[in-house]
Amino acid sequence: MINGYCAEKYNPVKKIFESYFLKQEEIGASFAIYKEGKPLIDLCGGFKNKDNKKWDENTIVNVFSATKGIYEIITSILVDQNILDLEKSVSYYWDAFKQSNKREIKLKHILSHQSGLYRFKERLTQQDLLD
Repeated sequence: MINGYCAEKYNPVKKIFESYFLKQEEIGASFAIYKEGKPLIDLCGGFKNKDNKKWDENTIVNVFSATKGIYEIITSILVDQNILDLEKSVSYYWDAFKQSNKREIKLKHILSHQSGLYRFKERLTQQDLLD
C-alpha cells in the first residue's frame, strides 16, 4: 500500500502516514522530508483518481495553500524588523496592486483573508491546474 523510502529512525512517521489509508481518512498522498538534498522520508500511497490508478512519486497535485505557513513566518519577521507595516496598503509595496479598486486593501486584510480576494472568477479546469 505504501511505497518509497523511509530511514529506519523515522518509521513512526511512516506508520502514521500508512494509518490514514488504513482508516480510509486519505485516498492518495505523498510525503517527503529531505535534508541537505538527501531523503529522510519519501513516501507515497493510495490512489490518484476514481479509476484506482496508483499514486506514485510522479503524481501531480495542486498546492494552493502549501506556502501559507512559510509566508506567515517571513511576514512576521519583516513586521518585527519594521520592514513591513500591516496598516499600510498593499499598493504601498506593490504599485500595480491598486488596479481594479484594490487601492484601500491593507496588508492586514490580505493576511487575515478579509480583502475580498477569495476565489478565481472563472471555473478552473484540470488543464488550468496542471498548466
